[in-house]
This record gives sequence, structure tokens and C-alpha cells, in this order.
Amino acid sequence: MKDAITAHMIVKNEEQWVWYALQSILPYVDKVIVYDTGSTDDTIKIIKSITSPKIHLELYSSVNASKLVKLRNAQIAATETNWFMLIDGDEVWPRETILELKDTLSQASNLLVAIAIRTWVPVGDVYHFQDESAGRYEVLGHRGHLNVRVFKKSEQYRWEGLYPLEAYIHRKSKLPVQQQTQALLMLKQKYWHMTHLVRSSVDTHHKRKYEIGIKRILSLPEVFYFKHPDFVPSPFESFSLPEKLIAWFLTPLLHLKRSMAKI
Repeated sequence: MKDAITAHMIVKNEEQWVWYALQSILPYVDKVIVYDTGSTDDTIKIIKSITSPKIHLELYSSVNASKLVKLRNAQIAATETNWFMLIDGDEVWPRETILELKDTLSQASNLLVAIAIRTWVPVGDVYHFQDESAGRYEVLGHRGHLNVRVFKKSEQYRWEGLYPLEAYIHRKSKLPVQQQTQALLMLKQKYWHMTHLVRSSVDTHHKRKYEIGIKRILSLPEVFYFKHPDFVPSPFESFSLPEKLIAWFLTPLLHLKRSMAKI
């Protein structure tokens, strides 16, 4: 099938969101290849609680930046579909976004190699969001919260570099796919990236932000309302009062830092 897709996930200590991330894409992909790289929280337990023949879990010890890129290429070698998508353990896809992706793949031209997607980036809780100006990525003339997340499997491309700066590189030209505008397009819908919220009881990511975000009325991802095991954390956790006070103090400093960076 032209829209068949395999999901690639590499995780370590992602117990807070990994259940929701997997459930959000599981009905729409053909296979999910998950490599755990040394979780010490409940990540593995939570993944194993999802009884689906689509999920293929492999366990590794802690890996360095070079080995992680080798694992990405190993996932490509294990992929039998024409397309694969990267999904981190803190990324959740709303149904309308994954359906847009499937429709896009079903109509994709032979020139298309990768697809970029904008993201909602919550701070504090799932009702408040970081301003778009905080996003640093640039694709197709757009700058902000976005990522290239879907790729065509091709012998002409492979992952190169060191995490977190690895790229899907054309073997001959050595150009990363995000610099090949003729091979890219961007979806209209967004997915949710929880990178600045609590991700684990074992914080090995150090990406949580104490920031007062912009409140927006959005439809939350459908999987937030799915019945889940008791050991899967709720998606509706928020700042404690001390954390909110810290966020109120730090937010003006963060905004000043971002405005200075633009000068």
C-alpha cells in the first residue's frame, strides 16, 4: 500500500507519555519498532502492557550519541514499508493529524522524500503552550515549533551525524533532506510535543521548563481520554504551587532572552 508506514521510536525514561504516544499512532501504522536504551523507570513495563502484534520492542543498554544514530539506521533496515516516521516517547498525534498524513502519503509524488509537521509545545500543563517564537527549527521558509518527522525509505539516504544533530542525508550530495525543498512538504495539522513537561519520575532529560505559557482552547488528543492501566500516569498533571511561583519569576527572563536573541 502506498500509505503504509512504520513507526520508529527510541526511548529512555519516558513513562509519562509513552503510552499515549504509542496509542495515538498504533491504529494507523503497520509496525512500531521500539528500542529502549536503558530506562530505569516504568517505560518498559508500560510499553509491554500494550498488547499489539505491531509493537516490536528491543532492549539496549545506555547508548552514546554515535550508537543512537546506528540504531536509527538499524530501524530502517528492519522496515518493510516505503515510509517510516520518527516518534519520540513524548510525542502524541491527534487523529486528524495522522489521518492527514495517511492521505498525503496515499497521494505522494515520486519526488517527495520527507514531511515536516508543526507542533504544539505545552508548558506547565496541556492547556498552556510555549510561544511559536521560542521554536528554533527552520523548514521550507518556516521557523518555529516544527520537525521533519516522516521519511521515505530509500537506498539513496541514511542517517548520519551525532545525536541530537543527526540528519537524513543524501549519500551522494551529502545534503540533509530538510535542505532539499523539492523533496519536502508540510502538513497543515500539528502534533503535540511534551518535551517541556514532566516526562519521567527519573529525570534524565533536563528539558522541563518552568514557564507560564499561553492558554489556548484546543481539542486535546483523543488518547488522553482512553482508559489506561493504573500505572500509566495521567496526562492532566500541572505545576505545583511552588513550581508555578518559580515559573512566574522565570517567564519574563525567558522572554527577554528570546527577544535579545533576535537582535
